Amino acid sequence: AMTFSPVPFEDFHRFLGYVYLRKGMRAEAMEEFDIAVGLLPSAPVVMRMGAATYSSEGFEFSDDGDFEGALILHRVAARIKPDYANAKYGIALALEGLGRKEESARYWREYLVLAPQGDEFRQEAARHLERLSKGR
Repeated sequence: AMTFSPVPFEDFHRFLGYVYLRKGMRAEAMEEFDIAVGLLPSAPVVMRMGAATYSSEGFEFSDDGDFEGALILHRVAARIKPDYANAKYGIALALEGLGRKEESARYWREYLVLAPQGDEFRQEAARHLERLSKGR
């Protein structure tokens, strides 16, 4: 296995985390994401951009059917910015994809609390929540 020396750049560790995640090496991916997040400056705009980056990648993992990978990435986004609505949406979607309905419903509700009234995905989230509540 290749050994990488610590490089003080967030994107290096984030990209390495993506590679590990795609290979199913979840623990290694989380280590890299932890390093990457620790390198982010605490400025609000940077934190929002960081959360958006991880969440966007998480949606790509969901699109590929890798809900475990998506869940990891959206949880990283939520750790960076706990009130980031897109991360809650992504967590709910991934949990639903994994069949974890009760947890999913909780995150759909959190998304609906955080998302602005005009958000285009509010109706979709409400439909997911309604379908889950009928399915119990």
